[in-house]
Amino acid sequence: MAFQTTQTDGFSNRVLSYYNKQLLQAIALNLRLSNYARQQAVPKSTGFNGIRFFRPRRASRAGVGALAEGTVPTNLNDVNVGYIDIKLLQRGSLSKISDIVTATDLLDTLDVYSKTLGADAALDLESVNWHAICSLAGTADADGTANPIPAGQKTLNNSNTMFERFAGVTQTGNSQNDYNTFRANAVSQGKITRPVHLGAITQLKINGVPMINGKYVVVIPSPVLFDLRQDTTWTNTAQFNPDQLLWKWAQFELDGGVFVEAMRPDLLFTEDASQAANVGYGVHSPNVSNTPSAESAGAIFSTLYLGEDAFGIPKMIGDAGSDPATPALKIVKNPDSGNPLGQFIFVGWKSFYMSALLWTNETTDVPHCVQLRTRTTFF
Repeated sequence: MAFQTTQTDGFSNRVLSYYNKQLLQAIALNLRLSNYARQQAVPKSTGFNGIRFFRPRRASRAGVGALAEGTVPTNLNDVNVGYIDIKLLQRGSLSKISDIVTATDLLDTLDVYSKTLGADAALDLESVNWHAICSLAGTADADGTANPIPAGQKTLNNSNTMFERFAGVTQTGNSQNDYNTFRANAVSQGKITRPVHLGAITQLKINGVPMINGKYVVVIPSPVLFDLRQDTTWTNTAQFNPDQLLWKWAQFELDGGVFVEAMRPDLLFTEDASQAANVGYGVHSPNVSNTPSAESAGAIFSTLYLGEDAFGIPKMIGDAGSDPATPALKIVKNPDSGNPLGQFIFVGWKSFYMSALLWTNETTDVPHCVQLRTRTTFF
């Protein structure tokens, strides 16, 4: 986290040295999913506010055969390369502190605002990542908050593939129908189980999805982990204390998957199972787990099984914004036309980036991520 201020006296140096470490800690505590993104910088002054991610076709034995001595092969083996275009968007937040407050408690006020705004920025980045993988792009959340993912950008929603999985449901290849079946089942039918977990891991393996440091990363919400930890089938088999240097925030390893706990259900991606069929599919419903009324009500959680290059974060750093993982905090104190008497200090941040599921248009390409929907008994 960096800082900028319009003041030229000692105030700037005092803020930088006093707040920088605290802000970085506030952000680090909330960034979980973002650690596993493929991050790509977009050069400035190119006339393009986006980026194109490329991925070659999967390896195949097709086109490989015996060679006849002295004969040039006629069966050429093409290496098709797919791509996905991602357009960047600017995001940010601004706060205003009055001169009455700053006159009596400047340092403490900036401390509170800085740490909170830093945490806000981290939570926003996480939420954008979850939406990029799971949401119905272009559709607002259940509380009316705009979806940061524009319509037309590819996500796993309604993929009609086995990369979008539903616990306790025999899947038909129609994701919408499978979701409706899942949401109508009792909570006990939709909990995470060892076979369901193995299904997600196996889906990645049989499609040759590359691993991250030799394992797949399982980003699991705390309420889902609540059920998992009570199952002796899991706890007796899991390997605890995996190498923290390779997988930050890891809890344990099982069947080739390293579990990383993701907290804050309002931040993650949850759907409301109490809504009518076809209504809540792919729509983030914050806090629905706080007010369940019956087994058929409450939250539907998504657990993400990540391989390498599952999703990407293109970003542009400069005047338009800063790194979304370490956004620059700007402090404006000088009087101007909008603040002629210097009655306020403005504190804010902005970033210029986007997040996207890396699933290209190449015909053999597959998602490097499995979205597993589960329910939880944690009410």
